[in-house]
Amino acid sequence: MAISNLDYKLQGNNLKITIADVVSRPNALNGRYTRADFGLDFWAGNYEIENFRWIKERADVADKKIAEAQSLGKNVDDPNVLAGIANEVREDIKTGKKNGAFVNYFIYLIIPIIIIVTILIFLI
Repeated sequence: MAISNLDYKLQGNNLKITIADVVSRPNALNGRYTRADFGLDFWAGNYEIENFRWIKERADVADKKIAEAQSLGKNVDDPNVLAGIANEVREDIKTGKKNGAFVNYFIYLIIPIIIIVTILIFLI
């Protein structure tokens, strides 16, 4: 079996496991994922699969946002409330906020540059 085929099989198995995890979560079972556009409605075909990590990340952020709204006393079974939460989830995923913590990709670019410049200064 070629490495690419093995990698594809592993990706497929991980994808199945991830989808099983997401559809068995309480927010999926009680229909909250389907009442708003969280992008996690596997039964209706309302999802995009880029990779299995994307699905888990989106579900994690959605669960966190739903729990936060519920703790604030919001009716998380109201479709309008869920639509607002779904918009927040999409925005957080798009801007790089994951599980409430902002991931600044600029830092990942600038720190290596600073390290390289520092090393070059000491070498010169």
